[in-house]
Parts: sequence; C-alpha cells; structure tokens
Amino acid sequence: MLLVVGYGYCQSPQSKLIDSLNLTENLERRIELSQQIALQFMGTDWERAITYLELAENEAKKSNDPEAFLAPIYITAAKMYSSKDVLDVTLDYYQKAYAIYKKQGNHTEMAKMENNLAIIYAQGNDKDRAMEYFMHVYAYQAKKNDSVQLVKILNNRGPFI
Repeated sequence: MLLVVGYGYCQSPQSKLIDSLNLTENLERRIELSQQIALQFMGTDWERAITYLELAENEAKKSNDPEAFLAPIYITAAKMYSSKDVLDVTLDYYQKAYAIYKKQGNHTEMAKMENNLAIIYAQGNDKDRAMEYFMHVYAYQAKKNDSVQLVKILNNRGPFI
C-alpha cells in the first residue's frame, strides 16, 4: 500500500502578498502590492503598514511618471489615517491627491477627492469647509446629470443645510 503524505501550511493573506511582492520585477505591480499589504496590516501592525506604504511611495518616485502612481498612494494613506481618526493627516493626503488630479485636469477624480475632503471636514466639525466641498461636488455631478450621485451628495451634506 502506498501512502502519500502532503505537507502544507496556511499562509496569511499578507504573506501571500509579500511573497508576490518579492517575486515581481514590474514596478507598477510592486506599487499596487505594497499598497495592498499596507492596507492588510493597518488594523494589526501599524508600523509595518506604514513601512509598506512608504515602499509604495518610494517605488512610485522611481517611475517615469511618479504622479500617476502617487495620487492613489496618497488616497491609500488617507484611508489608513482616517481609520485611526487622524483627520489632519487624512486631509493632508487627500489634498495631495487632489492637487495631482487638478494638475492633470482629471475632473472625475477631483470630484471624488472633494467629496472625501467634505466628509473629513464634516467629521472635524468644519461645517463651512465641508459645505464648500460638497457644493463643488454637487455642481460637478449636476453638470453630468447624475441623479444617483446627486442624491448621495445631498444625503452627505444633509446635516449642514
């Protein structure tokens, strides 16, 4: 009788991503994986999360078009700091992403960042700034005639009217 025994071990999601990161040469993929790893660690190991976020930023700066990669990294950083209720740092990162999208003339992403900024300002009880950004987003969506997004914006700004 032949007995086959297989040995295996379970890898955590972070370990799989780290293995993938270590094996890839593609700069864009390295940036994506570094961000994914940072998000995986943000709830359990903040220092490691920041390390991988910094790795993503450093990799982006090596690229031919750093801004194309930096804006999403800044958004990831904003999400991470928002999860810790560090609103001032969250705002800084959303503003950095917004500045890149503004420079690129990417109005769709600008509107997303303005919505995020409005929400963070609202959380920080800066009603005037929150309303200012909500109105920018509302005007953008009104031009697009996107009724679903208009309703979402009105719901978000409701407490400030």
